[in-house]
Parts: sequence; structure tokens; C-alpha cells
Amino acid sequence: MKTDKDGLYDAHVHLQAYPKAILGSVMRRSRSAGVVRFKCCGTSPDDWDEVLRISNTEEGVEPSIGLHPWFVDEVGDDNWFEKLEEKLEENSEAGIGEIGLDSTRGNLKGQKEAFLRQFELAIKLKRHVSIHCVKAFGALTNYLKSVADELPEVLIHAPSMSLETWRELEPLGVMITIGPRVLHTASLKVSQLAMEVDPDRVLYESDSPYTCVHKCSVAAVGGFNSPETLPLVMAEVARLRKVKDNIVAVPPQ
Repeated sequence: MKTDKDGLYDAHVHLQAYPKAILGSVMRRSRSAGVVRFKCCGTSPDDWDEVLRISNTEEGVEPSIGLHPWFVDEVGDDNWFEKLEEKLEENSEAGIGEIGLDSTRGNLKGQKEAFLRQFELAIKLKRHVSIHCVKAFGALTNYLKSVADELPEVLIHAPSMSLETWRELEPLGVMITIGPRVLHTASLKVSQLAMEVDPDRVLYESDSPYTCVHKCSVAAVGGFNSPETLPLVMAEVARLRKVKDNIVAVPPQ
């Protein structure tokens, strides 16, 4: 299990998407559940300032800002990129994300253009990258291979990909997150990744307040998913690996 020295790390969350009235409760409950660090990912220019504000006011929150593929068609011009670069230069600890490719939604050509610009910026500024990828792993893998010599730290958020695809990505040093979808019995690819990917290449996420699947609806915070559900995800991965907590193997007798 990936943990901070004093607790757990939620490697992909959208704290800015909670109603402001309940964010304090979400943070208190999450910390009580042992989650003490949070990678808060922005999705469009509309939420970047809030991501940065939360990271400056809530302990343990690490900011990441970027243009999500779902919102590429909404920005319409190049001003968003100039704004992103400016904010990243002003916030040296911020990563880039959530960015990526999603062939199931929107204009893939426009997504590719936005993704490449942001990834090149990550290389230039030496920032870590959080990637969303849905049914576009061929294009993503080919691109990452093409920049392998200058690859920044890359985290692929909650992928549903084959083990064959992972074997292509693995030599590049990228990491993945596993999130609440592992709790869904129909998510066979996610379960396979949980069982087969080296634990040192896996982080855990809630993707809250989204991905409100099995057991991840928290009534106390309006029915949203919450980082407090992270231990459920980690426990299920441990079960799938046939281990308990931090026990990786039983030593020979």
C-alpha cells in the first residue's frame, strides 16, 4: 500500500468540485479515515484558481491544473494555454493535469492538439502529469515512447486497459492509479491490473466526488464519493493480490 509516513495518499481527487459548504466536512472525515495527502486535479480554466486556493488553505493538498479532454471544445481559443502556462510559472509546485485523450467524447483531433501542447509544457517546466485516457491507449503509448528520453513523472489515472498495453507502457517508468472501479465486479481489466501491476508502480485514488460506485456513496457528505473511501479501494486491491494490509508474502517455513 502506498502511504504517507503518517497516513494515506489520495492520488487523484477533485476537491474543487464539492459544494463549498461541505468541503470542510469532507476534509475532516477524510483525515479521520487516515487520508492525509491529496492530489487535487483541475479540469478547465474555470476551476484552476479554486484548485490553487484549496492547495494554499488545506494542509496536504497538492495542486495540478490542466485542460481535461472533455472540455477542449469549450475553451475555443489559445488564451487558455497562455493562462495555464502563467499559473504554472507562478506556482512552482503545481503539476499538469488532468489532461489526456478520450475517444468516447468530443473531438479527438482537438484533444490531441491540446494534450500535446500541455505535455510539451510539462517537459519544458519539468512538472509531473496526470493523464486521463479512454480507448486511446495506442495513440498515448506511441507518443510517450516518442518522448521517452525526456519523460516527466507520469501518472495514468484509473486506466481500464489490457495487460498487453501495460507491458508496453511499463518500461517507460509510468505509474497508474487504481480507484473505486476496482470495487465493481464488472471491471475485469481494472481487477487484472490490480493483481498484475507491480505494487511499486501503483497509487490509489478516490476520484471524488465522482466515481460514486459500489460502497462509495457517503451519505454524510450529500451522497458524493469522498477520499474517506480510499481504504475500501486499497483493501480490495489487497484482497485481489491475496495479501492482507502490508503483508506481501508469507515467508517459507
